[in-house]
Amino acid sequence: MMLLLPGGCSRANASSVTIDYGTSSIYSKEDMDNAVEVIKQQFSQFEGCGLHSLSYTSDQYGFR
Repeated sequence: MMLLLPGGCSRANASSVTIDYGTSSIYSKEDMDNAVEVIKQQFSQFEGCGLHSLSYTSDQYGFR
């Protein structure tokens, strides 16, 4: 039996994200903060990535 362990792999870093909330007539800042937390939690499952910024572009397109 062979056991392979990934070397040098690390979980994504989403701890110091710059957030641009933009303007919205639909969502409150609390709504956006909740969305940011979900995005950061999902992103942290990726390996070897870094999340640097999130921007709310418009009510039509949401976060990018």
